[in-house]
Amino acid sequence: MNRLVSFGIAAGLIASTAVWAAPAKDEAEAKKAIETRSQHFKDMGKTMEPIGEMLRRKVPYDPAVVAKNSEHIMELSKKIPSLYETDTRQFSGIKTEALDGIWSNQADFKAKADELNKAATALNESAKGGADQAAFTKAAAAVGKACGNCHDSYRVKKS
Repeated sequence: MNRLVSFGIAAGLIASTAVWAAPAKDEAEAKKAIETRSQHFKDMGKTMEPIGEMLRRKVPYDPAVVAKNSEHIMELSKKIPSLYETDTRQFSGIKTEALDGIWSNQADFKAKADELNKAATALNESAKGGADQAAFTKAAAAVGKACGNCHDSYRVKKS
């Protein structure tokens, strides 16, 4: 009986990871999914903005702000894969910056989201640990690189 239960659990886990994204049922569902994703990344951009200003040395480095904002980025980055559970590719008339590769290369997409989370976590730990400007610069640059890696692969290039 134990083997049967174990096999059933394993089969369920495999099946649940195989079907990661379902096609949008209609255009309204696709629009809602795209709007939700867009707002999520606008929030992430606003959260990253003060860190970017510090990175460019336009404002003084403030570990408290970095700790607070990087914690928010950590939480936002965890949600990225779930934002793409609705596959919106079949509605080409709706404006989106998401490329098809998100759904055709799900493992890589999830790995890139995880890289962002790890970089944000390292930045957060660095700031909470009282890191100096040099350590902050290195950790913040890693977050930017993680964002860029995903943008390069899965977002429409901006002209």
